Amino acid sequence: MAAQFKDERVPDENCSNYKIDIEEGNYKVNVIQFYNADKDEHIGDDETDILLNFIKISDFQATAGDVFWCSY
Repeated sequence: MAAQFKDERVPDENCSNYKIDIEEGNYKVNVIQFYNADKDEHIGDDETDILLNFIKISDFQATAGDVFWCSY
């Protein structure tokens, strides 16, 4: 990771490989991990390690005072 070294800048040239072009807005994001690095095993096929599913939302609720990933 570039951030751990004083002589490296973030983002570095490698980051362009992982850029996601997406329309500006608010999104609900589902992160589905198919690879368990601790056990070195894939769930399903080994073509995909992580799936990011972006769902654009028009209604955004304020979550002040809440941990946003635990607000149901």
